[in-house]
Amino acid sequence: MTDAAGDFSPNLGLGYLLPHQAQKHLSVNEALSALDTLVMAAVEARGVLGPPVSPAEGIRYLLGASPTGAWEGLGGQLVSFTDGVWQAFAPKPGWRVWVKAEQRLVVFNGTDWRDPQPSPSALQGLTRLGVGTTADAANPLAVRVNSALLTAVPVGQGGNGDLRLTLNKEAAGDVGSLLMQAGWSGRAELGLIGGDDFGVKVSADGTAWTDALTVARTTGLVGLPQGVEAGSYNGQGVPQSPLILNGDFRINQRGTTDYTHAGGISIQPCPDLWTVGMGPGDRWQVLALEPGQTSVPGGALRCLRVTVAAGFPFQALQQRIEGYHLRGAVTLSFWVRASEAASLPSIRIHSDHGVGGSPDDVIGVASNVAVSTSWTRIVRMVTLPGPAAGAVAGTGPHLWLLIYFNLSTLSNPNRWFELADLKLEPGSTATPFVREPLALSLARVRHVLRRSEVALTAAHLAPEMRATPSQSGSGPF
Repeated sequence: MTDAAGDFSPNLGLGYLLPHQAQKHLSVNEALSALDTLVMAAVEARGVLGPPVSPAEGIRYLLGASPTGAWEGLGGQLVSFTDGVWQAFAPKPGWRVWVKAEQRLVVFNGTDWRDPQPSPSALQGLTRLGVGTTADAANPLAVRVNSALLTAVPVGQGGNGDLRLTLNKEAAGDVGSLLMQAGWSGRAELGLIGGDDFGVKVSADGTAWTDALTVARTTGLVGLPQGVEAGSYNGQGVPQSPLILNGDFRINQRGTTDYTHAGGISIQPCPDLWTVGMGPGDRWQVLALEPGQTSVPGGALRCLRVTVAAGFPFQALQQRIEGYHLRGAVTLSFWVRASEAASLPSIRIHSDHGVGGSPDDVIGVASNVAVSTSWTRIVRMVTLPGPAAGAVAGTGPHLWLLIYFNLSTLSNPNRWFELADLKLEPGSTATPFVREPLALSLARVRHVLRRSEVALTAAHLAPEMRATPSQSGSGPF
């Protein structure tokens, strides 16, 4: 057999049978061996650089660029272990090989082994797409992954840096939402659910759903149909947001710091948002505490003194709370002392169902709280149940905090209580009283929904007052 180019096939290099050739079976067997290697080729792996110690008959590999040992000098070729020796075949463009280790088909492009087809730049008109799972008629797009990423095209690459995911429904009564499940059972859904107002629903079993939050599309008003969980203390000493305001009595826009009641029994305003039930001759005062004093920790600078005349020894300090739907644990804390040893007969929270609503529900916070002549911190926790079942909410429902005084057993004619740093906060632990900047405290007071007892009428942030406003009192006392 000669080595002329015409003696071999042009593609696979298989030797032809020549006239008068001796031992023709050798050429046939060599050709069959090459066909066995290259037809339906499947290699163990690619990029391999060293031969196995005990190769099996017929095992095949695609070699890396610089193999060693018996493969030295055969970089990039397909090798097969046949009849105890390694046979090598230099690949040609178009050869296809299945790589077992990768479970993929690769094609030689004349330089490297690549996927049979390049990744498409666009997929249009697909009716189903499954990523990691099988899509079906109910879920034509199905993705089964542990994480996913959507990122904006930056300006430098022709984008605008934004990323917006749009969920569009056909009509107002349809649903455009994000459904969250656990074990294929729905637990939360948010979006436009059967309407055009944003909403959040939750479920314990995937069947019965409860409206948790609504946001009106026209006004932006937020609704909490089930009420508000008052929350819990975070355990790190971080003060919680108060549910009552002006607890240190420093906001006093009426300008009065000393008032003696001359009329009959009635509710009278004192420092902003606070009112006090008073009888003839009763008096309230905002008194300055000595700078640097340590009896009331935290730098308290003032207190409220309520002096009870002999004719009417029973009074109550109160503030309206704009939290009708509040439920869960709340904690009341304040500092108090009296002219003589005394007690606070009752501390309550009233659920006022508003004008035209059901009668008040009374939630007891504490009773017969001992008060001494030294400043003492009182801390009491109570669980708010929310509006009672079947209660009818009228116009302006809200809560009231009431602290009752009883000095009838004291002999001193100038009988008084002093209170400082009142705070009602979410959770079951009292946290330190926070003294906000004056402007912020003033803004909070003005922003509260006004009632006559706070002597302001604006429902939003009010301008500086140029005159003392008219005032009247109301409340459950």
